[in-house]
Amino acid sequence: MTARARGGQPWDRAVDVLAARILGGEPAEGAPPPDVAEFTEEFGLTLEQGYWVWRQLRKRRLLRLHPRHGLVVGPPGDGPLSGLSARKEGMVARVASDLAECIRVGRIAPHEPVGTVRELRTRYSISAEMAGFVLDRVEYHGWAYSVPGGRTFAAPPREWPAGGDGLLPHVAAGGAGAVDRHSPIPLYVQVADRVADRMRRRELRAGDPVPGEVVLSREYGISPNLARRVHRELRERGLAVRVAGRRNFAGWGSPATREAMPVYRVIACDLAWEIGQGWIAPGRVIPSPHALGRRYGVSGLTVRAAARLLVEAGWARSYGNRGIGVLPADEWPSPELWDESLSDGRDRGLEAGVGAD
Repeated sequence: MTARARGGQPWDRAVDVLAARILGGEPAEGAPPPDVAEFTEEFGLTLEQGYWVWRQLRKRRLLRLHPRHGLVVGPPGDGPLSGLSARKEGMVARVASDLAECIRVGRIAPHEPVGTVRELRTRYSISAEMAGFVLDRVEYHGWAYSVPGGRTFAAPPREWPAGGDGLLPHVAAGGAGAVDRHSPIPLYVQVADRVADRMRRRELRAGDPVPGEVVLSREYGISPNLARRVHRELRERGLAVRVAGRRNFAGWGSPATREAMPVYRVIACDLAWEIGQGWIAPGRVIPSPHALGRRYGVSGLTVRAAARLLVEAGWARSYGNRGIGVLPADEWPSPELWDESLSDGRDRGLEAGVGAD
């Protein structure tokens, strides 16, 4: 399409009019840029077309990014994201790298849409502003091109940068932080599954702090918002608890709660929690007294008291020398009965002779 044929399009007219206003001093240098909601209504544009107009104004070096105030009027510094905060810069780079990798391996074929601002917001849980920066970054480095009307398309291979210059390396498949961004399973569920697997392997034990938002964001390349959803997902599964200070801990209780209980009750609660999660299946025996003694650094007397509490509460049954086996799920105590067994004193006799270890 020729420039003359495009000249009558509303988005082109919006770019020309807004550029003339900025060059005329309205708004002044350092002031916020023309509001997307206002000029999309003025020129009859969609939100996607409005962000495309913003990108064209940046290409004309009429807008720049300020480290504290975001996008403002004025010539930019070096690079397409100069002035962006380190956290946002890192997130934008990760998302842009993921899109570049999709283009490189053919998941997004040449001349197919890369994605709209709305789609990127939903897929990566980022703001509309950051989604616009992502499209800007991908286009800036030659992985995509935009057309009037706000759409961005994958560039053909002949236009790709050598070695993906300027973008962060994509996380290798199967790596520690690998997630499938094209799976129908939401990213936060995938990350929660990986954290749960670490708990199942006892790399994270009951009472240990769950990796925080910053750690999850760096390890899996997700936004802090998605990291918070990972924590909520773990809490909803009963795998973590939240305490004051917004900290999340694996298991059924916080460190303060565990410290306030006798050690044998802590062990019994940990085993009941693992049984409830299915990590010790019905019919399987719980870890031996020797294994539990080494895990918790306690005596055999304390371990036997914990096992007896599980048996009396209805979680397991003793099979003599064969060990203590988990009962079928329909025989497990309800949460109310389990709490009652821990607090009503029915097992006080167990405390006799049981030290704090």
